[in-house]
Amino acid sequence: MDAIESAVPHSAPVISAVIVDDEDLGRYILQDLIDEYCPHIRVVGVAESAAKARIVIEQVKPDVVFLDIRMPGEDGFQLLESLITHNMLVVFVTAYNQYALRAIKASAVDYLLKPVKITELRETEKRLLKHAAMHKADRKKQEVYQQLVQSLVEGMQVHNDIGRKISLKHAKGFDFVAMRDIVRLEADRNYTIVYLNSQKKIVVSRSLSDFESLLNMDVFVRVHKSHIINLAYMTGYVCEDAGYAVLHDAVRIEISRRRLHAFFEKVNKFVYQAE
Repeated sequence: MDAIESAVPHSAPVISAVIVDDEDLGRYILQDLIDEYCPHIRVVGVAESAAKARIVIEQVKPDVVFLDIRMPGEDGFQLLESLITHNMLVVFVTAYNQYALRAIKASAVDYLLKPVKITELRETEKRLLKHAAMHKADRKKQEVYQQLVQSLVEGMQVHNDIGRKISLKHAKGFDFVAMRDIVRLEADRNYTIVYLNSQKKIVVSRSLSDFESLLNMDVFVRVHKSHIINLAYMTGYVCEDAGYAVLHDAVRIEISRRRLHAFFEKVNKFVYQAE
């Protein structure tokens, strides 16, 4: 018997669960894994859409919902927002990018990253058993948990918004680019160089100021007269002479002194939501 299994009491209650995922294969695999490796979780319903999930959840009133984030029509967050009053735990099962996962974890909601690993699923079972026991026994803890879930939904609106695309017009035409794929922007006289996470660069005949009205400036921040960065790609800060934001590709972007206070305010807000 491994360490994970031994940490779960044999007398632990069974937790009822509903799986919500628009992909057939995703639902089947997760249910099979739960059935085989999680003896204290019983799947009592599945749904392939937010609309179907509401019906199933209302009928079976599960202890926990294993919820996919990206689904056509209503996504997982929209479904969750409509179910805030339901007294249930939530586990996200998602291939969402890393900064969004940090936001989920910060709000005390568990998650599993696709493809789901058996060891991580077993760990989730352990956490659910502990959480479920407290959740049912203490009304105050139920209220706190629901507040955390509400904060998660509200905070994730920022991250969902940057999935929208903007049009970048260049010399040979234009590209539609998701805001989340923009790492940084750099002014070059009357032009702006847009750096993407694919390492592609697009030169656009618009000023950097123009982009401040187009981008979600809760996630993007202008750190210098010549630079806007996406905080999702920032990995650190270095205080040498001037201050520098360090990005995921080790590029350092100078932060002007007059923008330093506003920069830290943005960072503190973003880190509160995303770490």
